[in-house]
Amino acid sequence: MKGQSVWLTVDTDDHRHVPRVQGHPKRSRGSRGEPSLSTDLLTGLNVLRNWVLEQERKVTLFVIADQLDEPRFVQAVDDLIATGRCTIGVHGMTHRCWSAYPPDRDVFVKEIGRAVTELDARFGESCRPWFRAPAGYVAPWMAQPLFELGFKVDSSINPSPLLGRFKSGGNGWDSVHRAITVAGLTERPWRTLGKGWFRFPTCGPAQHIPALRTLARASWHRLVNVADAEEDQIEDPNATVHTIYWHAKDHVRRRRYWYPPIGPPQVLT
Repeated sequence: MKGQSVWLTVDTDDHRHVPRVQGHPKRSRGSRGEPSLSTDLLTGLNVLRNWVLEQERKVTLFVIADQLDEPRFVQAVDDLIATGRCTIGVHGMTHRCWSAYPPDRDVFVKEIGRAVTELDARFGESCRPWFRAPAGYVAPWMAQPLFELGFKVDSSINPSPLLGRFKSGGNGWDSVHRAITVAGLTERPWRTLGKGWFRFPTCGPAQHIPALRTLARASWHRLVNVADAEEDQIEDPNATVHTIYWHAKDHVRRRRYWYPPIGPPQVLT
């Protein structure tokens, strides 16, 4: 894919962060005894580190700031950063599904601003002004506050029509994308397969859902040998960047390790 690149992004959601447990006004049912830090997440971060080194890939880790309370989590992220192949983005202070609630600019600015401060204080030069809304719940009203908080990139949109209405607060993805762009940010939507109403998700859970995973894996496999995106490309709205994401804990599934169906980057000569 000449003139194109791929941005590999990984979210650090733990079992306690999923919407059925917390952060959603209707779906959340409360904790069922999930630990503050799971073995799956720690192991997944270690597998990710090894994969990054073996495949000579670069990743952006979107971190939830409340995870900084766990020293073992912080050490695992430090180990990833030490590879020289990992940058840090902002995935919220907690895992609140913002667009599932009525708009609340003041609380949003306070919480996301706090997350930026805490992540910057801990990971310093590895942090980037890149945002991903927890669980992809993003609405147009969030765009201007993100710009005012200093963000340059948003990567929250899963542009499949299957998810557009309820994850965008009823606005639709086009409205969200337009608001992000008008506010002065670059939007990096997640990779999908198909066109129009037949655009299917390929990222996150789609890699493991039986009805979608074959298509999702094939879509990612097409990116084999595509070069990693440079930071200026990620922030440039005119650059063609394929954005894919998965969760660190995805690497530990059903007593075996899972690896993204994408190989080493292209070597330019």
